[in-house]
Amino acid sequence: MARRYEYYKKKVNKRKIVNDIIFIYIIAVLLVLVFNSLFIQAYKIPSDSMEPTLHENNRILVNKFIYGPKIPFTDTKIFDGG
Repeated sequence: MARRYEYYKKKVNKRKIVNDIIFIYIIAVLLVLVFNSLFIQAYKIPSDSMEPTLHENNRILVNKFIYGPKIPFTDTKIFDGG
């Protein structure tokens, strides 16, 4: 019985698993950064200067696509929003 188990037991390549996990996390972080810089970004209102519409510590989502998306990490607009 023990021989059968050894036959079906696969050798796990731990280095490949770690590399795959690191690769997935890097891709996920890059996708989030690009999405935040092009489409939608979350903000927290730091003060009550926008009272009575927005209160201090409110959280909002800003649609950046309306204002024209920018190339990530630069101030260059891809096109002007309408």
